[in-house]
Amino acid sequence: MWGYLQTDKWKSIAYAKKMITLGHKRNFASSEAEGYRIIGQHFYAEAKYDSAMWYYNQSQKAINRMHSLSRYTSKDIDDIQSQLWGTIANCYNIQGKNIVAIDYYMKMLELLEKHGWKENQSLLHDNIGELFMGIGNNQEAMKHLNKAINIARETKDSLIIAFSEDCLSLAYFNLKQYDKALKSAQWAYNHYRYHPEEAGGQTEMAHKLSLIYLKGFKNIKAAEQWNRKALAGYDTINLPTEKSLAQGQQAMIHLAKREWAKATEWAQLALKTDSSDPYHCVELYRALSKAYLYLNDKSKAEKYALKAFNTLENYTNKQYLSALGESEIKYETQKKEMQIDALQKEKKQSWIINIIVGILMLILLTLLITVWRWYRQRKQLNEKEKLLVETQATIAGETAERSRLARDLHDGLGSMLTAVKINLEQLNSTNKNTMTVLDEAMKELRRVAHHLMPDVLQREGLNVALENFCTSLPLVEYYSAGYTKRVSINLEEMLYRFAQELVNNAIKHSKATDISLQLLRDEENVTVIVCDNGIGMNKDAEKKGSGIKGIRSRLGVFHGRIDIDSVAGEGTEIHIVVPAEWNVKS
Repeated sequence: MWGYLQTDKWKSIAYAKKMITLGHKRNFASSEAEGYRIIGQHFYAEAKYDSAMWYYNQSQKAINRMHSLSRYTSKDIDDIQSQLWGTIANCYNIQGKNIVAIDYYMKMLELLEKHGWKENQSLLHDNIGELFMGIGNNQEAMKHLNKAINIARETKDSLIIAFSEDCLSLAYFNLKQYDKALKSAQWAYNHYRYHPEEAGGQTEMAHKLSLIYLKGFKNIKAAEQWNRKALAGYDTINLPTEKSLAQGQQAMIHLAKREWAKATEWAQLALKTDSSDPYHCVELYRALSKAYLYLNDKSKAEKYALKAFNTLENYTNKQYLSALGESEIKYETQKKEMQIDALQKEKKQSWIINIIVGILMLILLTLLITVWRWYRQRKQLNEKEKLLVETQATIAGETAERSRLARDLHDGLGSMLTAVKINLEQLNSTNKNTMTVLDEAMKELRRVAHHLMPDVLQREGLNVALENFCTSLPLVEYYSAGYTKRVSINLEEMLYRFAQELVNNAIKHSKATDISLQLLRDEENVTVIVCDNGIGMNKDAEKKGSGIKGIRSRLGVFHGRIDIDSVAGEGTEIHIVVPAEWNVKS
């Protein structure tokens, strides 16, 4: 019936049912297991996965009975069991249920390694590696892909090596190890070049090489050359999803070349070719939004930014529900396996004893914890009077220190993280500039702990740091004039944090459509100006807001001032002015 599996569905099913009937009559559980699995394969091929799983479960029950039959050796059982687990893993894999699929593949792999069956180990490691890639675990993916390559070299399976090198190039790419990504991608490309019968492989690798050259090495020329090869290949192969990816890559190349109109044409063509991949659609919407922004078509820029946000939100929600469903499936599977194992081993009495011992251990542990806590509390009470004087003496110092740290976090890290949040809401995607701000936020946390400053501010100065900050915010335009000579790093850090907080406050509260940030310097003063066309600021916010109060108190250290000019319905203009001669840095 395996011979009829792909040629005659009904003959295959008929023979499989005969296997099940004869196996049941003659107590050949292995025949029943194989028969049920074959029928399940037909439902799997028709994408009727629930029905397929029902037959796979019947096959598992037959395998469970094999343990009680003396005619079957451990190796016989493991052989059939490994095939069933691989089949179930494939069923979950094709549904995108990566976590459950990984679990079954790992079970199958354990049996293959137990008996030294290397024929399928390389393919199994490759599948597991790809699944780990799918859930973003690049390190685990690389571990299994390298194992797949090593085993495939032993078995001289160059196709599996190509598969794994292909996937490995993406893992290296995600980890920004571009030299290694390039080496793996070139190996896979060369393999497919000499094996044209493996349709699509060479074309797909040309596209990946284009990605590596563009994003990893900023080599636009090489990226376009490789992507042209990919586009030419996809013109001869009916692979719309992959062709759309290559067209989208061409749009990204034109963005890098600042050819905004061509970028929009290729992005629209990619969406027309295939829009089934939500993550790819988000990337295309982001590209269109950016291109139209530079083409001064704010309406379309906002339209595609909103599409990117909605698509990403829907995709994230589906992924969450899918992961939740996988967890439930995995829990139910593990629960069934525990029940089966308990019945097979017939150790109900031992199980009860183990529970009793566990309860007694828990009671003992609880008692020990209680005694320890009582002893600790008593010791603390005895020492309380001795520590009272020291505690009162240190409260003032600790309060002051906590106040300083709270102010640092509010003015620095809090503002930066708010910028990231608002950026996500308006740009609707984690673009490069967003990640830059987020990276700066994480670095800022460490530097607040150690009294340092953001790296970009220390290396390039206030002008570059503010420009980078504004680049991630579509509503904000940045201008600078006269700032050719840096002031002290302490003053630059303070002005940087003030500018962040004021811009973020404008985005969150002003309902503005235009915001500008200016950095000016003359012979006497350094001035930071934040303007918006929003609803204005009320007087209570000016006087009582913790942000404005924090800015005023810190400006006093540098003999600076803050001026606020706000009119209801017309907007707000805030000037921070600090003398430039304080601790000037040449």
